[in-house]
Amino acid sequence: MAELIYDPSLSSPMDVAVFLSGSGTNFEALYGEQKRLEELGYTLYGRIGVVFSDKPECPGLQLAEKLNLPTKTIDA
Repeated sequence: MAELIYDPSLSSPMDVAVFLSGSGTNFEALYGEQKRLEELGYTLYGRIGVVFSDKPECPGLQLAEKLNLPTKTIDA
């Protein structure tokens, strides 16, 4: 049986990192779902804590900055 990597008794979301290199459509979907779960009062979900990209000018990274999420550019 697989070991759980989270504690179901937690009362706050788990921070997750998103890696992107393009338009950020998957990131945008994850962020939208995060906001939906927050509005419903759920506590067990992944909250986007940082967004990484290997392309400093990609639209997805710009969107993350616009949403006031921490961003980091990395070398690929």
